[in-house]
Amino acid sequence: MGFLEQEKHDRFLCALEHVRGGFARFCRAISSDNESARDLASESILILYEKFDSLRDPVKFKSYLFTTAARLEKRRRHRERNKAPFDTSELELRISAEPAPDANADIELLYDALAKLPTEQRDAVVLFEISGLTLEEIRRIQGGSLSGVKSRIARARKKLRELLGVSDDVGEVSQGLTDPVPRTLVYARTTIGNDVSSFGSDKLSS
Repeated sequence: MGFLEQEKHDRFLCALEHVRGGFARFCRAISSDNESARDLASESILILYEKFDSLRDPVKFKSYLFTTAARLEKRRRHRERNKAPFDTSELELRISAEPAPDANADIELLYDALAKLPTEQRDAVVLFEISGLTLEEIRRIQGGSLSGVKSRIARARKKLRELLGVSDDVGEVSQGLTDPVPRTLVYARTTIGNDVSSFGSDKLSS
């Protein structure tokens, strides 16, 4: 690796470190399992690395990374829908064989519930509740208006409460959003991604 490439490599890893935790949680929450999340994170990071010279602004770095992952996962799900029906017993075997913090029953239920949400609602609520992005950061990633982002998060929270079987869970006042937050979402902020925070680093190691 030449001097200029090494310098780019070091700057990239430094920028990535600031968003790695939230990004790992996002990839895991929108993916079906750890392996898929690892592939999604690695591919997104490699794409961003190729574009890094034109993305010196930290805001652009963060929004481009999350946007890339969301689009890649949307494309993957579209391909899956066009394939032959998937054998769910195979999926259950793969998930049950995964090691654990993801074996936690409440988190597994949350993964299932998130998978049933419309894509934009799921991404918005994961970015806000689990990855800790601001409403403005989510607006940059998803486009549209701040009120649109708030609406997607509110609808996602409501649907998750229904899917998880809770009627009036945790009420929080955060950036103008006051509707109840399912307790599992609050728990997920410190649980999801703990075992996958190094996603992508193996692809860019010195």
